[in-house]
Amino acid sequence: MHQSTSCLIVALRHAHRTVGLPTEDNGLSPKGQAQTQRLTKAIIDKWGKSIKWKLLSSPKLRCQETLSLLEKELDLEIIVSPELDEQGPSESSIDMIQRISQFVENLESHRGNYILCSHGDWIPMFQEIIVGQSDSISKADALLFKKEAKNIKWSCSYLPLGSKT
Repeated sequence: MHQSTSCLIVALRHAHRTVGLPTEDNGLSPKGQAQTQRLTKAIIDKWGKSIKWKLLSSPKLRCQETLSLLEKELDLEIIVSPELDEQGPSESSIDMIQRISQFVENLESHRGNYILCSHGDWIPMFQEIIVGQSDSISKADALLFKKEAKNIKWSCSYLPLGSKT
């Protein structure tokens, strides 16, 4: 008998980063640090500390820093996942789609609740693979994907967490 639980995925776009070359692995700007505080508060206000989350981050510093306050507040560890990285200069779009598709397959084989932090190119592709549509989202905002145990399809909704307020 299957347990009637849902799977939640919060796909979060990293907060505002310091200005520099687009290829730099730079951290968050003061604006990004403020966005991180707002998004952490919004997540804790929405779900409290009762959900057992797994935090997954792109290898980029700005993504890890976006999750750092959640890591502290929820007493979790950030797992750095190369599959969440933005498209590399030598990576084709097809290769990136295959990488994200493999990530989705792995994620679906492990039930759980995830907060993942990635990039403006990665999240719309992830959304397209999961629900068949793609939208762009602002920095420090997120998409919430939910799948009930009895359903085979994911639902998706926009979460304005850190860009406004």
